[in-house]
Amino acid sequence: MGIILLLSIFVVALAGTAIYRNTKKQNQMGLDTLDAKMEDETSKKEGWFKKLQARWGVSAGRAVIILIVFAMTGTTVLFIKAPILNFIIGTSEKTWIHSIIYFILILPIYNILLLIYGSLFGQFNFFWDFEKRFFKRFVPGKKK
Repeated sequence: MGIILLLSIFVVALAGTAIYRNTKKQNQMGLDTLDAKMEDETSKKEGWFKKLQARWGVSAGRAVIILIVFAMTGTTVLFIKAPILNFIIGTSEKTWIHSIIYFILILPIYNILLLIYGSLFGQFNFFWDFEKRFFKRFVPGKKK
């Protein structure tokens, strides 16, 4: 599911680039306002990715790998959630106990899978630092 989402984002980005190039050709024929509008829309679409790169301090290629790792981790958790809960609870009917156990188990399972996938994609240090920052929020103590 996450890979499909990532691929659909990639296709939309490619389509946006093709539309922008086509608009630029039309702009040479005198459609200046349309080009300005497309540049604004294109810069808004690229903004979130540039912000992630700056926030994480990584290159574009490394940011794509990191997003793939997040997508694969989320998809894996989605697929293994039901079998694990059915094994622990023993029933397929969803009760409030189902939800409580899910939220208790999801955090460690997700974080372990994030480190595993991060290691497989050569980004262990990034995800290890990410995990440390994440868990510092739960530890009471000095705030920076």
